[in-house]
Amino acid sequence: MTRTEPTPFKLRSRVLRAAVDRAARVFAGASAALGLAFLFWILATVFLEGASALTPGFFTHSPPPPGDSGGGMGSAVLGTLLITGFATLLGVPLGVLAGVFLSEVAPRSRLASWVRF
Repeated sequence: MTRTEPTPFKLRSRVLRAAVDRAARVFAGASAALGLAFLFWILATVFLEGASALTPGFFTHSPPPPGDSGGGMGSAVLGTLLITGFATLLGVPLGVLAGVFLSEVAPRSRLASWVRF
């Protein structure tokens, strides 16, 4: 007694598959267009309402105490520059030394084979 496995999907006609494919593509495109429209609307609103606050003082002054108006984000800019600078000072020499080691000293080591692809 032979038993045949049931197929999980019925075979569909080529026309039906093309119609479903086209409907899915139209739905995906319309959804993406709607999402992008809302994104551009939000960005335009933020830009138009907040462009007047983007002055050189905004980037150089410290934040005000709670409850006061004005101030800027100077400490955030300074912190970002310091962290980026220290990471560069540590990462670039380490990366160059690792690259020189793997290419000149141990080109056929297990570590070199793991790093290369």
